Amino acid sequence: MKCLVCMLEFPTWVLAKPWSYISGYAFVDALREVGHEVELALLLNLADETALNRVLDGYAKQGAHFDCAFFWMPHLNYSNTFWRMAERIAERRVAVLIESLRYSQEEIFNYPDLAEHYIDRAKRRTLVLGWLRHCTHVVTLDYHDFLELSRSGYTVFWTPGIIPQVAEDVFIPFEEKSTRILTAATIYGKRQALHQYLADRGIVDVSERLQHSPALIAEFESAIAIIANPPSNGESTAKQAERIRLVRLELWHEYLRHVSKFAGMLSLPAYFKGFPGRVFEGMLAGCAVFVFEACDLERQKKIFLPGEHIHYLSADPNEEDLARIVEIAQDPAYRRRLVTATRDRAFAMCGASFVVERIMSWVDGNEGRMSHSLLRRAIRRAFPRPNRRMRVELSYEDS
Repeated sequence: MKCLVCMLEFPTWVLAKPWSYISGYAFVDALREVGHEVELALLLNLADETALNRVLDGYAKQGAHFDCAFFWMPHLNYSNTFWRMAERIAERRVAVLIESLRYSQEEIFNYPDLAEHYIDRAKRRTLVLGWLRHCTHVVTLDYHDFLELSRSGYTVFWTPGIIPQVAEDVFIPFEEKSTRILTAATIYGKRQALHQYLADRGIVDVSERLQHSPALIAEFESAIAIIANPPSNGESTAKQAERIRLVRLELWHEYLRHVSKFAGMLSLPAYFKGFPGRVFEGMLAGCAVFVFEACDLERQKKIFLPGEHIHYLSADPNEEDLARIVEIAQDPAYRRRLVTATRDRAFAMCGASFVVERIMSWVDGNEGRMSHSLLRRAIRRAFPRPNRRMRVELSYEDS
């Protein structure tokens, strides 16, 4: 298919740094890998409605038409004018939800932006649901959003994430890993106390942060400035978007090499109710992955089994959790077996090409207009001849 990917990007490197390559650009790479034609359009966080409308207006004026268009949500300011143009240029319009739509009162108290959107003070959830009415399909990484949206009549696809193939020479060899643990997350809110607690106990290194190449950061800033202020002659910014993708890939490889120095990756509690991109980056880099279980991850546990692929820790770590982290960090033979099994599982269940190929088949109607998720494949692997009762109990589609 001919695809337009309207993807979230950020106007400065300071804001862009936490945004993982896995959360967007890896999807573009996989679309191309499985044979689709892709044009990449970057939509900048904090841009006003006029700036976002201008992106699609350029395609509309050219009479462009796409078989499928993807729109990242929620950190953008989509208007009704934007959606009218989207409906003219693409028959299939797929929303990609990279954040959860449900938040506790405590989370909203700690981060009011979850309740009141910075643009028009409307609730984020209300805004997103309004945008979804203009889309034909929804891809979500939060299983509970998958359930709620599919029950509300939306056509939804769920996956716990995607993991692209990366050349082995990007990583530090396993034999050269230290026994240190990486948290690999922005330290804010309640994470600050947890991170300090882990640092005080000697579990994490407070000087773990990576300093990216200044030349790459400068190139990112140069290209993003052109996206933010496009030429007045109407010249397309598609070339700059591709330039940013390539710079992002190099920056990501720098980051993955840094991550691969560590024995383990600790995923701190997040507002997102699922696996952040850093979980899959830890898998790629050959780290033992530890996830603080601050939300319901029962469905994820059916794909990445506790103790066999990922170690799930209580939201408030106890002595047993800490002892287990130290034990695994200091046992290279066990870690080698663990990370090999985890990477094999990740590529089999969440490999970027497999996930994207299935999404596109679903969007194209080859699997029917119904909601889908990836657990069906897990169940088929575990139970080659499942009976109907097993499928009803365990498959997301039937649930």
